[in-house]
Amino acid sequence: MNRKLKIIGIIVAVFLVLVGGVVYYASTKLNPEEIRKIAIEQTGKVFPNATTSLESVKISWGLNFKVELHKFSLNTKNPEGAPVEMMAVDELIVKVPLWAILTNGGVIEIQMDKPLMNYAEFPVGNNWTYAMGEKKEETKEQKTPEEQAAAQEKAIGIFGKSKINVKLTDVAVKYALRSNSSGQVGISRFLVKGLNFESSTAFEIASDAKFVMADQSVVSFSTIAIGEINIADLVKNGSVSSMVLVKVNNIAKTGLEWKFPEITTNLNLLLKKDGEISGNVQTSFETQNKIAADFKMTKQIEISNINVDIILKDIGLIMGLDHAIDLSKAKLTAKGGVIYTEDKKIDADLGFQISPGIGYSKEGIVATTTVNGSFKQKDIAINVKTDVLSGLVETIINGEFDPNQKFDLKALKPFDIKVTASRMKIPEKLIQAKLWSKKDPAEVAKAEAEAEKARAKAAAEGKPAPGLPPANVNVAWSNISVGGEDFSGKGKIVVSSQAIAIDGMTFKFSKGSGKLTQTMKLGVKSSESTFALGITDLNLSSFKPFLPPFIENFSGTFSGSVNGSATIYKAAKAPTYDVNLDVNARNGEIKKLNISEYINPILGSIPVVKDQVQDKQVKLDGNFETMTMKGRFKQDNYTISSFNFIGLNKKVELKGSGSIYPLPGSQNSSMDVYMTENGKIGEVLQKNLGSKELPVRVSGPGFAMKPEIQFTVSRVAKSALKTKGVEAAQKVIDKNIDKVVPEKAREQVKGLLNGLFKKK
Repeated sequence: MNRKLKIIGIIVAVFLVLVGGVVYYASTKLNPEEIRKIAIEQTGKVFPNATTSLESVKISWGLNFKVELHKFSLNTKNPEGAPVEMMAVDELIVKVPLWAILTNGGVIEIQMDKPLMNYAEFPVGNNWTYAMGEKKEETKEQKTPEEQAAAQEKAIGIFGKSKINVKLTDVAVKYALRSNSSGQVGISRFLVKGLNFESSTAFEIASDAKFVMADQSVVSFSTIAIGEINIADLVKNGSVSSMVLVKVNNIAKTGLEWKFPEITTNLNLLLKKDGEISGNVQTSFETQNKIAADFKMTKQIEISNINVDIILKDIGLIMGLDHAIDLSKAKLTAKGGVIYTEDKKIDADLGFQISPGIGYSKEGIVATTTVNGSFKQKDIAINVKTDVLSGLVETIINGEFDPNQKFDLKALKPFDIKVTASRMKIPEKLIQAKLWSKKDPAEVAKAEAEAEKARAKAAAEGKPAPGLPPANVNVAWSNISVGGEDFSGKGKIVVSSQAIAIDGMTFKFSKGSGKLTQTMKLGVKSSESTFALGITDLNLSSFKPFLPPFIENFSGTFSGSVNGSATIYKAAKAPTYDVNLDVNARNGEIKKLNISEYINPILGSIPVVKDQVQDKQVKLDGNFETMTMKGRFKQDNYTISSFNFIGLNKKVELKGSGSIYPLPGSQNSSMDVYMTENGKIGEVLQKNLGSKELPVRVSGPGFAMKPEIQFTVSRVAKSALKTKGVEAAQKVIDKNIDKVVPEKAREQVKGLLNGLFKKK
């Protein structure tokens, strides 16, 4: 036993001497300054256009071989010669146990504190490619499989059975892109535990990212990634697998009030020795929403078995959508695949749908919309069906969009769009409210200010004015009820990036018909529209919701033309219009017009006829057999250049002209009207005034106009003079003027009449 102990003791002593000798030899040959120079020299070979700085190197010997690098930095210059940072490390520590050196075992510790990485793009390339310079390709000698295996064993060296722990703390990665966006990704910890070449290795990364976009908005989020990788498989089998769990939260963007949930991604990947990467990924949020796909990356990238299943209600909650939009039952699903080819081309084959439907309920409109479509290579097909107002609107879109071409709205081929509507029941008030409702001035001012702010921001950033994709839209509608009247029609709409043109749209409404052409130019602040409408036997009472508000005062069956322009504002401001009207109508009514209220007081104010019409009151309203009208109508002024009105049974005829100012606070309206009565009143006028025609002027605010008696009296005075004589007329006037003319106006009327009766 003692002999055995002596032998063991001798072996231990020899081993200790050997180890001590190795340590002593290494400590005398490995000089910290030499290591510092070698590190700088080797780094310079990799980055010839960079400046390397390493303040000091410290080596410690014992049971652990420890190397400490202090204040390491790498810097380069941009093409203009200004300094650009690449990376900087306060402290890098590598600790290798002596046992690992002697037995290829043990745990190797690598620790890096507060490393900084910087990536800056130049007009061509970036700071890293510039620092590397132009590399000449070296001719490599082909090795046999046996030589390659031996090289791999040699490369593993002392790490063969060792485990490596890596700890990086407070890592900062900065970037600045040529698009003017910049930001910083902060990694609070990067941990690799037990990295080895025999079994699985676990790792963890926690980071906080902050990106400054080109528009100076800030996007930020936090990420934690936990995974496992088996490097041994790469050496032994030529492939390595890994599983990674990534969680992203605290997502925020400047000016965006969306409430993002935590997003979880599970990644399984396989890396082969030849560089091929494959696997599958599944992303989820709010538990039930999932996006999954398989992928394979070689010389091209293949994404297959895409499976999207998203509850749109959750998206609505994130975005804070209007409660009028009901997403409670709607689900977005998509399937297909995408290939990014070796020549950098995108080849997509995707199908998608939204069902059972998106609900909408607001301002009397209740609707449900379903969507399905596909995108294959560059062909787009979309079908949208909306159940609304007891009917159906179906939109079919077919077109081309090449994802491999730079997007240019003006260069797109026109989409072919077909819109059909049927069986809808549309209330008049709904159409009128949507087209011509008045807005709250405060809301208008606020919306205009916000819109102007957005336009100024877009102009400062050089963004083009928004536009529409070009399209040829064929529209057809049938069995549409508007106020109980049948409405049908068809037409073509041509859409360009900044304009919409309606080309010869024809329609039938009730027993009438019409034809509309229109061009609308889309501007930044508003849309300018010019139109021409021809109508035949159109029942205006039912069609008036589609026309400017002044039409509500007219009814009847109309024929003629309406043309002009209108401006629709993108803010909440009410539309403006300038419309020329040339129409004739029959069997209709001018509402708010009671002819009796105008005529009877006037007849009772004419002295020579007053006593003869006391029992012959005119009983006439705004109903007519025929009417013709020409005029120009604006939102604040209706100018009627001429009109002719023939009442029922042709008892009365009115003709005249004038201006009406409908807005409150505007100047008074005024109309000059000439009435011809074809009954007993007319006989009295003919006998006493020499004519059945009675001149009338009405004036007042808006449509609340009243007759100006002085106007009529002055006009009929000379006719009365010729018919009754000066003396008789003067007596009658003197006798009745106090009764029919207001006190304030008597002297003015007397002076006027004296001038008329004065002999010349």
